[in-house]
Amino acid sequence: CWERELLRATRQLWDPARYSIQIARAQKDIIIAFKSINDLLIFVSGTEEYDEIILGEIVVDMMEIIAVHCSGGGDGLSGSSKGQAAAATMAAARASSQDGRDMGTPGGSGGEGGSGPSEATLLKDDAYG
Repeated sequence: CWERELLRATRQLWDPARYSIQIARAQKDIIIAFKSINDLLIFVSGTEEYDEIILGEIVVDMMEIIAVHCSGGGDGLSGSSKGQAAAATMAAARASSQDGRDMGTPGGSGGEGGSGPSEATLLKDDAYG
């Protein structure tokens, strides 16, 4: 099951994901980039042509969309503390992504080939606590 593999490969890095984009590797050379906003974890995975940098940029773009939505761009929550926190988290992730910090690959090993999902998955942190 893909969700089980995703959780196995990333669970130990959920706390650091509050502060920076984290990179993990799953079976069959699947690369997983993820970051949290409040209690939401954003996961993006890919193989072969989708490397850590591309996946990290996708996570940052997704965070920007969420930050805009939470800060009043789509639901009338303008000025809310959740929106401000999401915007601050997004800005920190953008800075981290641009200067290349925290883009390591703990627990992973390089290689060629592999197949698997190449999709964005959103999971609530507390759903798998």
